[in-house]
Amino acid sequence: NIPDGQKLTITPSKGMNLVGRVTVDGNPRQGVVVSDGNTVTTTDKDGVYQMNTAKAEYVFVSMPEDCQVDQTKSVPQVFKKIVFGTDKAIQRDFDLKSKSVDDSFSLVALADLQVGTANDLTLCDPLMTKIADYTKTIKGTVLGISLGDLSWNNPSVYDDYKKIVSKLNMPVFSVIGNHDHNEKTIGNDSLAAQEYRDAMGPTYYSANIGKWHLVVLDDVLYSGANGRNDYTGKITDRQLEWLRQDLSHVSKDKSILVALHIPTLRRNSGTKLSN
Repeated sequence: NIPDGQKLTITPSKGMNLVGRVTVDGNPRQGVVVSDGNTVTTTDKDGVYQMNTAKAEYVFVSMPEDCQVDQTKSVPQVFKKIVFGTDKAIQRDFDLKSKSVDDSFSLVALADLQVGTANDLTLCDPLMTKIADYTKTIKGTVLGISLGDLSWNNPSVYDDYKKIVSKLNMPVFSVIGNHDHNEKTIGNDSLAAQEYRDAMGPTYYSANIGKWHLVVLDDVLYSGANGRNDYTGKITDRQLEWLRQDLSHVSKDKSILVALHIPTLRRNSGTKLSN
C-alpha cells in the first residue's frame, strides 16, 4: 500500500523505483528539476520524472520561478516523503500553481532563534507579530528564511516553533544549524538531524525566485562526542555533487543566492567552513 494513498499510475522504466508527474495549474510541465538529494533529473513532455532512489527520505522540486510556494505552518511545500513500505516502486506527484514571475522580491531573514524552552516560545511570540505587521507594509512578494539554530538542542520544540513562525503568514525556508541536532546522538550526523528533517524536510534543496536561484545547504557536520559544540563546518561531498547537478540546470542569466548556517569566512573568528 502507498503510505499517502497515491496510486501508481505511471509505469516505471526498467531500474526506476520512484516516479511522479509535475503539473502547473493541472497541466503537465516539462523541464522541472526534481531531486532526491542524490540524483537530479527533469520532467519530460508529459511532466513525468523517474529515478532510482535508495536511502533517500524526500523527493523535492526546485520550484520554478513562475510557480507559487505554498506553505503549511510556514514550511514551504516543495518536498514529498519517500516511504516504500512493501512496494517496489512508488509515485510522488507535485501539483503546482502558477504565478507571475517576480521582477523583485523581499526576503525576511531570521537567524539563531534558538528556541529551547516554553519561555523562549513566549518571548518569540510578540516578535513574530511585530515582524508580520512590518511585512504587511512591503509591496510585492515577501518570503522568509530562517538561517539555522531554530532550536536549542531540543527537537521536541519543532512543532511549537512552526506554530510561532506561521504567524508571519509566509513561506519560510529553513537552514539547519548546529543546535538543530539532537545532542544525545553521538557520532552520527545524519541520525542527529533526524528530528529536524522529520519536522522541516530536507536539509539541502533549491528553489527559483524571480531572477534568483536559491540554494540551501547543510554545512554542519555534527559529532557531539565532546558535547553539543563538537561539530565541523563542512559541506559533504554528497551535497557538492548534488549542487553540481542542480546548478547544471540553472540558466546563466540567474543570480545565485546561497543560504547556510556556518559562514564561509568570518572576521575575528576561527569558526568557518573547512572546505
